[in-house]
Amino acid sequence: MDLMVLFDVLLAVAGVFAMSQWVKLKMAGDLVDCKLIYPSECSADNCRDPEGFYAYVQPRLLLFSVAALISGVLLLANDFLHFLSDLASMAVGVVFFVIIVWYGAVISRAYKRFFQG
Repeated sequence: MDLMVLFDVLLAVAGVFAMSQWVKLKMAGDLVDCKLIYPSECSADNCRDPEGFYAYVQPRLLLFSVAALISGVLLLANDFLHFLSDLASMAVGVVFFVIIVWYGAVISRAYKRFFQG
Protein backbone atom coordinates (compact mmCIF):
# COMPACT_ATOMS: atom_id res chain seq x y z
CA MET A 1 0.00 0.00 0.00
CA ASP A 2 1.31 3.40 -0.95
CA LEU A 3 2.11 5.74 1.94
CA MET A 4 -0.22 8.44 0.62
CA VAL A 5 -3.10 5.97 0.40
CA LEU A 6 -2.48 5.03 4.03
CA PHE A 7 -2.42 8.72 5.01
CA ASP A 8 -5.68 9.36 3.13
CA VAL A 9 -7.36 6.37 4.77
CA LEU A 10 -6.26 7.61 8.20
CA LEU A 11 -7.52 11.10 7.37
CA ALA A 12 -10.93 9.74 6.33
CA VAL A 13 -11.12 7.58 9.48
CA ALA A 14 -10.18 10.61 11.59
CA GLY A 15 -13.00 12.53 9.89
CA VAL A 16 -15.48 9.76 10.70
CA PHE A 17 -14.27 9.66 14.31
CA ALA A 18 -14.48 13.44 14.67
CA MET A 19 -17.97 13.42 13.15
CA SER A 20 -19.05 10.66 15.56
CA GLN A 21 -17.81 12.79 18.45
CA TRP A 22 -19.74 15.79 17.11
CA VAL A 23 -22.91 13.66 16.84
CA LYS A 24 -22.35 12.38 20.39
CA LEU A 25 -21.93 15.97 21.60
CA LYS A 26 -24.97 17.20 19.67
CA MET A 27 -27.21 14.34 20.82
CA ALA A 28 -26.25 14.86 24.45
CA GLY A 29 -26.91 18.59 24.20
CA ASP A 30 -24.33 19.04 26.91
CA LEU A 31 -20.66 18.30 27.46
CA VAL A 32 -19.56 14.69 27.15
CA ASP A 33 -16.20 13.01 27.63
CA CYS A 34 -14.25 13.49 24.43
CA LYS A 35 -10.50 14.13 24.18
CA LEU A 36 -11.05 15.81 20.82
CA ILE A 37 -12.74 18.81 22.41
CA TYR A 38 -11.06 19.16 25.78
CA PRO A 39 -7.71 20.91 25.98
CA SER A 40 -4.82 19.05 27.69
CA GLU A 41 -5.99 17.17 30.78
CA CYS A 42 -9.30 18.97 31.22
CA SER A 43 -12.70 17.37 31.54
CA ALA A 44 -16.29 18.53 31.71
CA ASP A 45 -16.00 18.76 35.50
CA ASN A 46 -13.21 21.36 35.25
CA CYS A 47 -15.13 23.71 32.94
CA ARG A 48 -16.17 27.06 34.46
CA ASP A 49 -18.95 27.68 31.89
CA PRO A 50 -20.15 24.38 30.36
CA GLU A 51 -22.94 25.97 28.31
CA GLY A 52 -20.59 28.59 26.89
CA PHE A 53 -17.94 25.99 26.12
CA TYR A 54 -20.51 23.78 24.38
CA ALA A 55 -21.73 26.71 22.28
CA TYR A 56 -18.14 27.66 21.44
CA VAL A 57 -16.72 24.27 20.52
CA GLN A 58 -19.69 22.47 18.94
CA PRO A 59 -19.83 24.34 15.58
CA ARG A 60 -16.03 24.40 15.32
CA LEU A 61 -15.84 20.65 15.87
CA LEU A 62 -18.40 20.22 13.10
CA LEU A 63 -16.28 22.28 10.69
CA PHE A 64 -13.16 20.31 11.60
CA SER A 65 -15.03 17.00 11.21
CA VAL A 66 -16.49 17.88 7.82
CA ALA A 67 -13.13 19.16 6.58
CA ALA A 68 -11.34 15.98 7.67
CA LEU A 69 -13.98 13.72 6.19
CA ILE A 70 -14.18 15.55 2.86
CA SER A 71 -10.39 15.85 2.59
CA GLY A 72 -9.85 12.19 3.40
CA VAL A 73 -12.51 10.88 1.04
CA LEU A 74 -11.52 13.26 -1.76
CA LEU A 75 -7.83 12.42 -1.52
CA LEU A 76 -8.51 8.70 -1.17
CA ALA A 77 -10.76 8.70 -4.24
CA ASN A 78 -8.11 10.66 -6.10
CA ASP A 79 -5.50 8.02 -5.24
CA PHE A 80 -7.42 5.52 -7.36
CA LEU A 81 -9.33 7.64 -9.90
CA HIS A 82 -6.75 10.41 -10.50
CA PHE A 83 -9.25 13.18 -11.19
CA LEU A 84 -7.29 15.93 -9.40
CA SER A 85 -4.05 17.40 -10.62
CA ASP A 86 -1.04 17.16 -8.34
CA LEU A 87 -1.42 20.85 -7.53
CA ALA A 88 -5.11 20.47 -6.64
CA SER A 89 -4.35 17.44 -4.49
CA MET A 90 -1.62 19.34 -2.69
CA ALA A 91 -3.99 22.30 -2.20
CA VAL A 92 -6.53 20.03 -0.48
CA GLY A 93 -3.82 18.80 1.86
CA VAL A 94 -2.61 22.33 2.60
CA VAL A 95 -6.14 23.57 3.29
CA PHE A 96 -6.72 20.70 5.70
CA PHE A 97 -3.39 21.40 7.41
CA VAL A 98 -4.48 25.02 7.91
CA ILE A 99 -7.76 23.75 9.41
CA ILE A 100 -5.82 21.50 11.81
CA VAL A 101 -3.74 24.49 12.96
CA TRP A 102 -6.91 26.58 13.29
CA TYR A 103 -8.64 23.87 15.35
CA GLY A 104 -5.60 23.63 17.61
CA ALA A 105 -5.83 27.39 18.16
CA VAL A 106 -9.56 27.03 18.89
CA ILE A 107 -8.87 24.45 21.61
CA SER A 108 -6.09 26.63 23.03
CA ARG A 109 -8.43 29.65 23.20
CA ALA A 110 -11.11 27.47 24.76
CA TYR A 111 -8.67 26.40 27.46
CA LYS A 112 -7.81 29.98 28.32
CA ARG A 113 -11.43 31.10 28.19
CA PHE A 114 -13.29 28.24 29.88
CA PHE A 115 -10.80 26.29 31.99
CA GLN A 116 -8.14 28.63 33.32
CA GLY A 117 -9.03 31.03 35.97
